[in-house]
Amino acid sequence: MFNSYYNNFLASTTWVENKTMSDTEQAAPLPAPQLTPPPQIFSLPTNFPVPSTMVCRGDLTSNWEFFKQQWQDYKVATGLDQKGQSVRLATFRSVMGKECLQIFLNLNFGTEELTITSALKALETYFLPKRNVVYARSVFNSCVQSSGETVDCYVNRLRKLASSCQFGTLTVVVDCGYKTVQPTINLIVQV
Repeated sequence: MFNSYYNNFLASTTWVENKTMSDTEQAAPLPAPQLTPPPQIFSLPTNFPVPSTMVCRGDLTSNWEFFKQQWQDYKVATGLDQKGQSVRLATFRSVMGKECLQIFLNLNFGTEELTITSALKALETYFLPKRNVVYARSVFNSCVQSSGETVDCYVNRLRKLASSCQFGTLTVVVDCGYKTVQPTINLIVQV
């Protein structure tokens, strides 16, 4: 039985004689490989979360800043910043949510061509009204730490309030010394 398998193997195998080249013979040059660029496949990471929709009630300024930051991160992480204007605009309109899209569609863009930059600018103008700096500074200066509020939470709340006060390059520093009952707030220039 083994001999029949062996004979079938020998019969189906093609044998090539092993020849060696002499020193005078030259091997035929191999053809240069054809390098073709791989096809460009655009795929978005499926594990990167889509930005949450823009919340169009409550604190519109904070909601817009949060949504805009999410959009910027999403655009970079998924490679949308490398895509065409129409793809970016369509994606932006689809992730903004129903309420924000209704506001967007009712904005007046005039005769200028609609781009992602002009869309962001128009929505920013809508959601970021002019701030009353005097009122914002008054709220900042009257801020006191709530009972049960940790110092870290209080400092975070102060920094958030200071962001709307237009202090410029000033930084909020909270001094929680042992001599004072209420922490004092100092503004210093960043170096």
